[in-house]
Amino acid sequence: LLLVGALLWRSVTLEREQIRQRIVQVLEALTADVDRDMERRIALLETLSTSPLLLAEDWPGFYKQAKDSLRGRAYIVLTGRDGRQIINTFVPYGEQPQMTGDPATLQRILQTREPVVSDLFTSLVVKRPVYNISIPVLRDNEVRYVMSLGLLPEGLSALLESQSLPPDWSAAIWDGKGVT
Repeated sequence: LLLVGALLWRSVTLEREQIRQRIVQVLEALTADVDRDMERRIALLETLSTSPLLLAEDWPGFYKQAKDSLRGRAYIVLTGRDGRQIINTFVPYGEQPQMTGDPATLQRILQTREPVVSDLFTSLVVKRPVYNISIPVLRDNEVRYVMSLGLLPEGLSALLESQSLPPDWSAAIWDGKGVT
């Protein structure tokens, strides 16, 4: 009986370690996928930030260029330092809300001058929870604009599904405020 108990304990210990290793593998793969996705989106924003139309402040031309570059998969919001939206490709040109719906990201970028992934917030135009990947647009070494890529959280579902988790597993992604 003592031997059977020891064998069961050893079996449970080995199985627990295998599950732990599988969880670590899945977590590392998911983290790498999310990082790659964010880096790809930041690269898109950085490319758009070098547009001659943006430099010339040709807002109708830049609106068209930004909208064409996305092909409907997301939307671009260009915001001034003061939080006023200059363009928002989710709505027709000139119909953007007056102010940003994500002032926290604007403040973080003004402080850090680094790309930021926002927490979830309710978009003023989409009227649903979204998150932004945002970058500063610098002119004369100062933040002149903030360019954001607005994304629906459902897009992250594909990343979770690509991990082929066992059916009895659960997975979640949450933002910096703990919103799932």
